[in-house]
Amino acid sequence: MKTIRRIACDEVARLVMSAMAGRPLRADEEVRHINGDQADCRPENLAMWFEGECLGQPVLWQLAYAKWVVATYEPVVGKRR
Repeated sequence: MKTIRRIACDEVARLVMSAMAGRPLRADEEVRHINGDQADCRPENLAMWFEGECLGQPVLWQLAYAKWVVATYEPVVGKRR
């Protein structure tokens, strides 16, 4: 069970990440603290995680992978069009 302090820290972290992203966070996006300290909501300590197809991976890792997939397969698939 989450304590009131933990819930407040989670909300602060979401607000900070929302400001960093320039948009409201979606329900399937969560914010994690890089150093594990839930009270440390400095922007450089926060990472956005997406609970999509690649469960449990930071968005930056998924974006890098998506770019690799496009660079690797677009030339192949593009030739078939």
